[in-house]
Amino acid sequence: IRNNTGNFGGGIGAAYSWAIFDNVVINNNDALVDGGAMYITQSNLTVSNSEIFENTASDLAGGILCYWNSNINFDHVLIHHNSSDSASAVYVLDAHPSFTNTTITDNLSNPSGQAILIEDGDITISNSIIWNNGPDEIDTAGICNVNINYSII
Repeated sequence: IRNNTGNFGGGIGAAYSWAIFDNVVINNNDALVDGGAMYITQSNLTVSNSEIFENTASDLAGGILCYWNSNINFDHVLIHHNSSDSASAVYVLDAHPSFTNTTITDNLSNPSGQAILIEDGDITISNSIIWNNGPDEIDTAGICNVNINYSII
């Protein structure tokens, strides 16, 4: 999924959806607002054995925006070189993503920010690496539950 532009979800926009993405490359997409690679709301998704890179968003989540009651499982995914004004790799608002055997690296928020921003959500990170994304790898606001197991942050 390459070279697309949209307001919300430059590469993929999913609302009220159930989907499995396996062995997918999501690259060089641009969101004019939020979710450069993926904008997910009220959906259940699995992304596995995939790469998400060089996507941009003007506001939130150059990589993935996880919104309103979404459950998203990332397994064996490489998320890198995405950029936005805030939450360069992943933005979570009242959603429940999990990352297993996933690497999140070299994402950039302008002028400075975090790779992952969680607002009122739950996130689980297991056997993963979050590295070299700027001054803050993970930031939280509101009521959050962050579970990190066997990972390098």
